[in-house]
Amino acid sequence: MNTCICCGSMGYNPDMPDKITSRDGNGEYNTVFSINIKKYFSPLRVNDMGMCAICQKYWRENH
Repeated sequence: MNTCICCGSMGYNPDMPDKITSRDGNGEYNTVFSINIKKYFSPLRVNDMGMCAICQKYWRENH
């Protein structure tokens, strides 16, 4: 889960895979976590500092 440090918006990392590969590399499996997170939350990408795109834009325009 990603949380913006400025506005507190929460969402999942859009790069989160729908499937995970087993440790031994013998298969891919759907994850319940991934399915449920995507059902209840929107994607939210944050930068290295933890700011969402809206807060980054606001910060650039006002500083």
